Amino acid sequence: MGLFSRRGPKEERNVLNILEREYKFFLRLYSIADRLHKYAESENIKETHNYFKELKGWERREQSIRWGARVSKLKGAINELLKLPRFAAKRREIEELVNEMKIFEGDLLKRTVEDLESKLEPIIEGMSRGATIQTIIRMQRRVVWPDIIKIAYKLMWDLRALTALDEKIKKIIEG
Repeated sequence: MGLFSRRGPKEERNVLNILEREYKFFLRLYSIADRLHKYAESENIKETHNYFKELKGWERREQSIRWGARVSKLKGAINELLKLPRFAAKRREIEELVNEMKIFEGDLLKRTVEDLESKLEPIIEGMSRGATIQTIIRMQRRVVWPDIIKIAYKLMWDLRALTALDEKIKKIIEG
């Protein structure tokens, strides 16, 4: 067998593995955003704070060298894959989808955490001091819950778009 048959599957497997990891990551974040949204709608301070902290933990990992640059890893693997003649006809379509992913993912988590942090400041302050019932009631009044709900919903929407793009790329590669 020629060079193509040895290279092809390796490049394909590499891209598909990256896409699978991305997909699982997006679903994990979606689950957190969904629960954050749910608890913000019910104005549950403790659970909203817990899911914010979980999201912030993922954001820290994402910004670190070990976890960061998810789409750039995918882009590098896609560039190797597109060297194969089999994908020449789909080159432009795949590149456009990867660029869309890059736009959506960008600083998605970082922006979301920053936005939430500014809106949840009363909760974060109170929870770090050890909240009494009176403090919790005061915090709940100071929080603008519709803003938190919008931020969580936007994150969910963007993650849906990312999973759809991930699936489109996967379908093109699997043929």
